[in-house]
Amino acid sequence: GPIVKSIEENTYKAVEVVFVDDHSVDQTEIMIESLRSMVRLPIKYLRIHQEGYNLGLARNMGAVASCGSTLMFLDDRYILNHDAIENLISQVDDRSFTYGIKDGVIKGFVENFAAIKRQTFFDKG
Repeated sequence: GPIVKSIEENTYKAVEVVFVDDHSVDQTEIMIESLRSMVRLPIKYLRIHQEGYNLGLARNMGAVASCGSTLMFLDDRYILNHDAIENLISQVDDRSFTYGIKDGVIKGFVENFAAIKRQTFFDKG
């Protein structure tokens, strides 16, 4: 919940949320269903049905299911500043990933806090 509320309260409003559940055992799907009634954001839910660390698969599934022109990859442990999406999106270009800053450190992991143009993501594979 807190990550979704912080997305909804962001200054950047053209947002859809795609959850990709990497075979969790914590009733994520039930949580997502309850979130749908609590927020005004379009929410999609996808589940990976194989065990293991499937970050690449999850990222790819989410990208394919999304409708937007820019992809952001977030970890569910984050709560975003009110202008975090707008700030990150404004830095995205057609060349590569743009990484966010957490605790004053630029993060270099896609799963943490990153954005990329959707077409660039598919072009670069």
